[in-house]
Amino acid sequence: MEINIDYNSDKHPFKQIADQIKEYILTGQYPPGTLLPSVRDIVKTTGVSLTTAQKAFSLLQQENLVYSSSGKGTFVSELKQSFSNRVYVFLPSSALSFFMKILTGLTLEANSRGYEIILNSLNTDKPNWNQNTIDSLYKAKDEGAAVIFIEEAFGEVKKVCMDIAKIIPFVTIEWVLEGASAVINNYDSAVITAFNEAIKEDRIKSMLILKGRDYQYNVIEKMKGFYSILQEQQWLVEKEVFFRNSDFDAISGYEVVKDFFDSAYVDCIFCANDYEAIGAIGALTEMGILVGKEVKVIGFGDMVDKVTSYFPITTISQNLEDIGKNSIIAIKDILEGKGVQNYIVEAPFIPRRT
Repeated sequence: MEINIDYNSDKHPFKQIADQIKEYILTGQYPPGTLLPSVRDIVKTTGVSLTTAQKAFSLLQQENLVYSSSGKGTFVSELKQSFSNRVYVFLPSSALSFFMKILTGLTLEANSRGYEIILNSLNTDKPNWNQNTIDSLYKAKDEGAAVIFIEEAFGEVKKVCMDIAKIIPFVTIEWVLEGASAVINNYDSAVITAFNEAIKEDRIKSMLILKGRDYQYNVIEKMKGFYSILQEQQWLVEKEVFFRNSDFDAISGYEVVKDFFDSAYVDCIFCANDYEAIGAIGALTEMGILVGKEVKVIGFGDMVDKVTSYFPITTISQNLEDIGKNSIIAIKDILEGKGVQNYIVEAPFIPRRT
């Protein structure tokens, strides 16, 4: 057993020792009945005082993770499910329709199972996870709660997610994390269906694809679908296909399309989401181009709200309420010992006038 003490940490050494031993136990590296190193072994390997080491073991006993046998040592206890019935939900915004729909399905399913939802929102449309996110993740771990994490994490936040997913039920939405269950769309199927529907119109001979952010899971998966169908239909050889980065909002949709049409032209635009589609429609309209008749615009997400309801956008539904519902079912399955797995939600094409 390797235990490291960070003396610059705000966490007392006894708590650091207890937390590290707890992780060994909860991740199955030290199964029930395992004889743990003695208090004096901990003192020898870490350099802490005898009192500090004893306090760490006392804390583990209070949490019923270990038990002592006189003259024999300290052993790992049989673990009992200690789920607190709390579910910490991390998301960029609880106000945008995309996330509100997920929360609707999630909350309805959680209420039916007696789970309490704790929202952690950044109040922005960008996944700018920060130290507050990390602090809340550790709070969820300490409470024995579950976590649902909507939109991808990177860097230190992703590392913390991976560490915590070893200990408590952890579900990701729209991205995949090692050791966690994931609820994701069938992107290949969705993109291929939308493409085939678009090219039913003989006039579609060229297209512009707004990709979104290159590094995100859902962008990567969508691009796989595009490249697959483009190669199958020989569009990359015989037709004009253009790719541009974008940022999942109306501003980037407007700016990318305006810049592109200043020097080129296409018959069809695929947008990374419906907000980008709104921006694209605005740019085309400003340039006097008839959307739907001259240029077909296809969004993604079916994000109908008080803004998008004015635009009957041809889009790909993500079945967002089903995604939210499945995230709670995934937690239930983990708690019932079914393990982590991926839950695939179909994303049907919704043809409208654009």
